[in-house]
Amino acid sequence: MTLTDKDIETYNVIKDYMLESGFCPSIRELKTLLHKGSTQTIHSRLKHLEEYGLLIRKYEGSPVFRLAGMKYEIEDCNYADKQ
Repeated sequence: MTLTDKDIETYNVIKDYMLESGFCPSIRELKTLLHKGSTQTIHSRLKHLEEYGLLIRKYEGSPVFRLAGMKYEIEDCNYADKQ
C-alpha cells in the first residue's frame, strides 16, 4: 500500500490547520475542509495516515491525534514550535 493523493491532501490540510490555529481539527472540521459528506471517509483517511506512521491517535475519551514529527501536547492538541 502506498500513500495516495488523498492521503497527502488530508495530511497537508491537518498540518496547515494546526500551524494556523494552534490545535488539531475535529473530525467534522476535517469533513468540511476536505469537502466530504461522511465522517467515515475522514476516519478512513486518518487510519491510512496512522498506518504510515504520519499520524498518532489517542483513543481515551474523544479521539484526538497529532502528526508525527510535530511537537505539541496530545492531550489538548496545543501546538508548540519544534526546537
